[in-house]
Amino acid sequence: MSNTTTVPIYRAGVGFEGELPEVATVPAGIDLEDMCSPEYLDPEKLSRQQRMGRFLVDITAMTAHINDEAKGSEKPTHPVPGPSVIQGILKGNYAHGTERACVNQIIVMNKIQTFHVVTNELNTTPSAESIERRRKREASGLQIEDFSVAAAEPRQQRDVEYLYDCHWIAEIQLREQWADPEKKFEAFNLLKVAHMFKRRLTNGQVYDHQYIGIKECIASTRLCTIEDLMEPSYYAGTGAIDMGMRPFGCDYRIPAKPVWYQYHAVMVDGKIDIPDEKEVMGDAAYVL
Repeated sequence: MSNTTTVPIYRAGVGFEGELPEVATVPAGIDLEDMCSPEYLDPEKLSRQQRMGRFLVDITAMTAHINDEAKGSEKPTHPVPGPSVIQGILKGNYAHGTERACVNQIIVMNKIQTFHVVTNELNTTPSAESIERRRKREASGLQIEDFSVAAAEPRQQRDVEYLYDCHWIAEIQLREQWADPEKKFEAFNLLKVAHMFKRRLTNGQVYDHQYIGIKECIASTRLCTIEDLMEPSYYAGTGAIDMGMRPFGCDYRIPAKPVWYQYHAVMVDGKIDIPDEKEVMGDAAYVL
C-alpha cells in the first residue's frame, strides 16, 4: 500500500480543477480526460467510459495467498493475481447472474514481497468413539472444553507462503456472461449493471459474500483516481519480466471435473496485459 499522501484535486460533481496532471502510471485503454470529468466520481452518474462498462479499480490487501489446485500441499503463492482472482475480489461489488468483470490489464504497484508460515497439521482425525463420548457428556449437561490432541499424535509440517503489502490496479470491462438456464436472472443491461457496480464501489458497499479467498485474501476495493496514477509502479522502468504460465480461470460448469486454463503472463514496467477470455478458454469461456 502506498506511503504517499496526496491532496484531492477534484471531486464528484465538479471535475478536475486545473490543467490535466502528469501521471506516472497510464493504464491501457483508459482516457485520462474522462477520469477528470465531473461524472467520474459521482456515485449516481456515469462518465463516458463507465457507460461502456469500463472501470479502473484500486485494490489493496495486507496479505494474500494466490494458489490453485495444481500447487500441491506445500502451498506456495503466485506472485501476481490472475484474472480469476481479480474477478473473485470484485464479486463483493456486484451479484448479478449475467454479468462478468473481464480483466484487461493488471498493474502491480508495490514490490512483490512474501513471508512464510509453518504450521503443524495432524495426520489423523478424532476417532468416532471420542466424538461419541463428547456428545454423551454434552447431553448430561457437563461443561467440557474443546477437543485436545495428545502430544503423541503424528503431525506433519506445512509451509504456506503469503504475499504482503499488496497494491494492484485493475482495468476491467463489464460484459455479459453465460448464466445457468435453470436459474432466473434478469436480462443483461449494461447501464443498470454499471450503475450498481459504481455505486457500490464508490460508497464502499459490498455483499455478504465479500471475497475471502481462492485464495485467502481479504481485499479493499475502490474506484481508482487520478491521484493514484501519479504514483509510479515499483516496477516502472524495469522493462519486460517473464512471469511464466499463470492461472487464468477455471471452468466449473461440471463441478466434478473442473478445468483450469493458463496464460503466459509478461509484466512490462509493472503492467500485465490480459488476453481475452475467449482467446484463452475457447468454447469454455463464460463471457458471451
